[in-house]
Amino acid sequence: MNLHRFMTPLAAAVALLLGGAALHAQQPQNRPRQQQLNQQQRQELERRVRQQFDQRLREELGLSSETQARFGRLVQDFRDRRLELSLEKRQLQVRLRREGRREDLTDEEAQELLGQSLRLADDEAGLFREEQEALLTILSPAQLVQLYQWRENLMERLRRAQGVDRGNGNGPGPPIGSLF
Repeated sequence: MNLHRFMTPLAAAVALLLGGAALHAQQPQNRPRQQQLNQQQRQELERRVRQQFDQRLREELGLSSETQARFGRLVQDFRDRRLELSLEKRQLQVRLRREGRREDLTDEEAQELLGQSLRLADDEAGLFREEQEALLTILSPAQLVQLYQWRENLMERLRRAQGVDRGNGNGPGPPIGSLF
C-alpha cells in the first residue's frame, strides 16, 4: 500500500477547491450569494472527497461493495456523532473564553464548566472506543490502523488548506471532523 499515492489526489482536490472558495469569499460584493455558493461548494467538495476516499479505500483495503456499504453506514453514523461532539466542544470553548474573563465568576460556575469539559472528553473517548469496536466487525486491526492513519493525514492536510491552527481548532468552515 502506498499512502502517498492514496493521499496526493485527495489533498490536491481539496486544496484547489478550498483555495478557490477562499479567494471567492474575499471579494466584498454579493456576500449572501457568495455564502450560499461557498456552502454549495463545500458540500460538493465534501461529496467528491468522500467519494474518492471510498473508492481508494475499496482499492487499498480490498473491500467488497457489500462491505464498503456496511462500512459507509457505520462511518456516516460516527461522523454525525463526532460532528455533534465537535459542535458542543466549540460552544464550550466559547463559553470558557467568555466566562474565564469574568471577574465575578463563582466557584460553582467554574466547577460546572470544568465538569462539562470532562464530560465532553469522556464522551469523545467513549465514541472513539465505540467506533473502533464497530469498525473491527468489518475491518481487520491492521486495516483499521491504516484507515486511522489515512484519515488523520487527510484531516491534517485539510486543516492546513483551510488555514486552521491545529492547536486551537478554530478556523473557517465547519469542524474538520465532520468530513469522515
